[in-house]
This record gives sequence, C-alpha cells and structure tokens, in this order.
Amino acid sequence: GSLVYDCELVAGDHIRIVGECRCGSCQAVSSIDVGSVGSQGMGMAYLTVSEGGSISARTFQPGVKVQIGPYQETTTTIYKDRTFIVQDGNVVAKARR
Repeated sequence: GSLVYDCELVAGDHIRIVGECRCGSCQAVSSIDVGSVGSQGMGMAYLTVSEGGSISARTFQPGVKVQIGPYQETTTTIYKDRTFIVQDGNVVAKARR
C-alpha cells in the first residue's frame, strides 16, 4: 500500500515514500522524500538526515520533527511542496525541488 505508520526506517543514503508516512521515524544520510508526512492525533513523525542533506514532501502536517545534522525544527503549520535544508545554521523551507 501507499501508507506507513509507526515505522522505524533507516537507510544508508535515501528514503522515498510515494504515499503517506503518518508517524514514526525515518533516518537517512542524504535525503528523505515523502508524499505526505504527519497526522494529527496519530503520534509524531521524525525525519532525520545528515548535515548537508534535505527533507522533502508534497505535504508536511503540523507537528513533524525535521532534523538535518544537529539542526532541528518542528512544523507548526501545513507546508505544501517544500524541501527543508540548512541555510546559515537554520532549518529553512524552500520550494520543493
């Protein structure tokens, strides 16, 4: 199916989920790309990549923890078609690549 929840995914380089990741954790070295991540009422979603990596999704729900190297941010609103990267020591959301 196109839905994962309560997961613990670890990859050596990239993670790509075409559908939804509602809650759980995904950890990759370079990038994570998800169709939709997070879900209100189902628990937290944690996405982590190494410094210099990127985290992208068509939709980020509020409450998703994004960590790039030592820098982290928790989404407080819905983000559409965004890629999170580190810029000048801050996690920022850019238009999805």
